[in-house]
Amino acid sequence: MNRWWLAAIAPVLVVLALGPPAGAADKKSPAKKKPAAGAEKNASAEKGEAGRTPVAVEPATFPMEEVPAFGKEEVDGKTRFYYPFGTMAMCSTEPNKEVKYPELKSKRPLYGAVSFDASPRDAKSGKTFYFVLDESGEKKADEAEKKSEDADKKADEGKGKTKSRARPAPELKYDRLYIDCNADLDLTNDAVVKLAEKPPFEGLPAGAQSGCFEDVKLMLDYGPPTGKQPFTVVPLARSYFRDNVAVQVVPKTARKGKIKLGGQEYVARLSQTRTLTGRYDRPQVQIDLVPVDGKAGGMVTGSLAMMRSIDGQFVSFTASPLGDKLSIEPYRGETGVLEVVSGGRAITELGITGQLTSSKGVMLALGEGMPQGPGDMPRRYTLPVGDYTLPSFTARHGRLRFSGRMTANVSPPSGQSPSFPIEIRKDKPFEVKFSGKPEVRFMAPPQERTYKPGDNIYISAMLTEPWESIQITGLWDISEKEGKPAGNSLDPTIAIRNAAGEVVSTGKMPFG
Repeated sequence: MNRWWLAAIAPVLVVLALGPPAGAADKKSPAKKKPAAGAEKNASAEKGEAGRTPVAVEPATFPMEEVPAFGKEEVDGKTRFYYPFGTMAMCSTEPNKEVKYPELKSKRPLYGAVSFDASPRDAKSGKTFYFVLDESGEKKADEAEKKSEDADKKADEGKGKTKSRARPAPELKYDRLYIDCNADLDLTNDAVVKLAEKPPFEGLPAGAQSGCFEDVKLMLDYGPPTGKQPFTVVPLARSYFRDNVAVQVVPKTARKGKIKLGGQEYVARLSQTRTLTGRYDRPQVQIDLVPVDGKAGGMVTGSLAMMRSIDGQFVSFTASPLGDKLSIEPYRGETGVLEVVSGGRAITELGITGQLTSSKGVMLALGEGMPQGPGDMPRRYTLPVGDYTLPSFTARHGRLRFSGRMTANVSPPSGQSPSFPIEIRKDKPFEVKFSGKPEVRFMAPPQERTYKPGDNIYISAMLTEPWESIQITGLWDISEKEGKPAGNSLDPTIAIRNAAGEVVSTGKMPFG
């Protein structure tokens, strides 16, 4: 077989990302433009950048009530749906040798474990609860297995007749669950959990609630003086393909209350996210802020680890272990400046929004909420002094708008130090230049791999700026053109050729 090779037709992207050369600009000084909308909200009034005095934020604590984690509610005349993902645990046919399991009826039980309050940097942290999926032996379980087998057989018979054959997920045959609620490695003293007769989640389609079990109360330690308390979760068994089942564990409740911040009233909501903690005083806990009257913009979401700028005043949020109290604390430390500059190019329209992560684990939002247009991206920010990386951002660079992430090694292998290249200091502004030459790099397939006729080949490419460790995940032309709205995606055209140089396939491939 002739070996295939890949060619990317993307020189236009490189030119666009670079922008016009500096010599192309008018030699006259450009007229002073009005600051971008929203820029004054992030500037320091002390240095004359804003021309306004920030609203004073004083330390305050607000009560929070328990509310359903799932469902819908009305805020500012709008309906908002809440569906926390929880955490997903893939099942295996192999039991854990340290765990004692009850007598099971299934010929093929599935085992797994779910962890709470675990840190991604410490494999030994958190609390682990083991579980096993079983069958009751009722007729409906046998029927589900037969339907699954019939679906597999039908899909196999149609192989080769269509370009793609989507194999339907089999119906779930597991209708019993044992979970180690008291974490004593003994499931024989835990009651069986059955499928729920009535799914508990309001506002969700029936299909999204299939495989929903009854509530489970897991014992967690909330520290002194509270001690151990039950945390209610809802397990959902998800069947994706044959022999591929996962248990999704989601919280039953969340916390909600009204707070005042910077002269504005918000509805604040605390919820457990993909990393279940049980406790609400952890940095992974999600906080949503929705202005009651809508005057302050849309919903702002993030984690408790994120520090926010409210009218020029940085504030941080903390919660009690049970989530019944939410506290606000203003930042009183030193600040420095981060600014997007042209990097020697003839570009004046610059800006950035996104999220910084500090060496101390604090996240810092650049901008307030999601930008609605190019003018919503400030180019200058006054920030707390510290060392940061930029894991995600959206930038304005002339007539381009692009999303990306800094690929600095924030979670390095053992023995290596983390890298936090953005240094915010009191006496020296940090400049984000985007000055390197972009390159198109293929992430897949590997160059050394060969294929035979009939193989599927996954192709992935990235536009990178290696000089500043930037990986571009989306690129748009935001200049308004006659008959076309601003915001046209600039996806590269990929051509696949054989060894003779003949094009065998072409198509668009978005970055991401």
